[in-house]
Amino acid sequence: MELIHSRLREWAQRKTGDRDADDRLMSELNALLTDENAGEITRLLSGEYLHGPFGTSALLRWMKTEPVSAANWVASRPDATDSQAWAVARGLLADDIDLQKYASQLPDTQWKQTYLLDAGLALVPSNPNEVVGLALQMDPGSAQTNLLQTAVTEWMGNDPDGTTNWILRVTDPALRDKLISAGAKAYATTDPDAAATWAASSMEAGATMDNTVSNIVNIWASSNPAGAARWVGQLPADEVRISAARALLTEWVQSDPDAAARWAQSLPGGDQLLTQLSAN
Repeated sequence: MELIHSRLREWAQRKTGDRDADDRLMSELNALLTDENAGEITRLLSGEYLHGPFGTSALLRWMKTEPVSAANWVASRPDATDSQAWAVARGLLADDIDLQKYASQLPDTQWKQTYLLDAGLALVPSNPNEVVGLALQMDPGSAQTNLLQTAVTEWMGNDPDGTTNWILRVTDPALRDKLISAGAKAYATTDPDAAATWAASSMEAGATMDNTVSNIVNIWASSNPAGAARWVGQLPADEVRISAARALLTEWVQSDPDAAARWAQSLPGGDQLLTQLSAN
């Protein structure tokens, strides 16, 4: 520890901006870490060094051998940081620890919220449906909503039926609409007709539904504008159809302006939409 502290002081006192020299010194410090001493070194580091790059390296090394002990030690500290939450989440995931079970026994602190977010983001690529369980342990708010939307977007590509069934069971109407929006946009990349129909039939009327349907129709128009046009034409003459028609025409006039114009002229107010788009 005396040698490590000496090297850490030398690293901290460097003000030359010599990145190569700093990196060499940090590499020498990391070389002193072993599976046997990483835990002890981590626990003995002062806050200044614990929260620096060497402290993160030591924690990650400790996580490889004693993931739960290391994670519990971090969680017990009032000065635990976001980067340490990330290290804990990655370490537990790599060791196949049940992230939800671990989270459930954590004290209700801000660090727990950070851990849940980091653990969820780490899990999204491999098990997006399991991310939902982590997100539901978070306090309601934008961070929870963003994580759920990220999970739903990924999950929809693997299991659209399972994703849609779960979303429709969400009891909070505002949250449900946001999740339908995220899921429908992801679904639109493979089946825009089904995605648009699901969104239009499942969401509450309002700006969120208008924007969602418009985004789906815009995606659809890039591959099959005529199909999108048939679907939009079946909508009731209200704000949803106006928004969807505008989104369709925005894309369609770039690829086939004559066909787009003919379709617009068949709609009430279609000429006005074309005029507005031309002006923009």
